[in-house]
Amino acid sequence: MTRTFLDALPQAPPSPTLVFAFELKLLPELGLGPDPADTRLSLGARHIAENLLRSDWNMAARLKLSEAQTRELRQF
Repeated sequence: MTRTFLDALPQAPPSPTLVFAFELKLLPELGLGPDPADTRLSLGARHIAENLLRSDWNMAARLKLSEAQTRELRQF
């Protein structure tokens, strides 16, 4: 996972979305994976989190988050 993430970094402009995807994908590897459906995230942020967990790095880099979603995921 880490290697593919590092390979994907130069392929897209810097974005918090890729960092969120990395963090969300890393948590289950550490045994700390949250269930986005069982959180206080708004519906939109929950869908983004679920998509980031499932998507590959290229797809994650293409997702566009609103400022509110970025703030919400940063606090999550």
